[in-house]
Amino acid sequence: MTNMQNENLSLFNLTVSDFKKLIAHAFSEHFPKREKEKSLPKLLTMSEVMIHFSITKPTIYKWVKFNILPEPLKIGGLVYFRKEDVELMIANNK
Repeated sequence: MTNMQNENLSLFNLTVSDFKKLIAHAFSEHFPKREKEKSLPKLLTMSEVMIHFSITKPTIYKWVKFNILPEPLKIGGLVYFRKEDVELMIANNK
């Protein structure tokens, strides 16, 4: 057989639907579904907290020092606050 004949040679007699099922099965074996990862907590930047409370950066540090604001997270040299913690602080101080 020539190369052209080899390229047109049919190996399987599959319908499109059967072919899709075959591919889906092959992918599911090699790439199993991962469990949904727990969603990461929403983080607020220092600027977002400043805007939300209409305060300055020094005031944020004072509020943290006096436990008015929760302790921030420091990631890669940047300061973040957990949104959940800030919302809880607001709810407790109403």
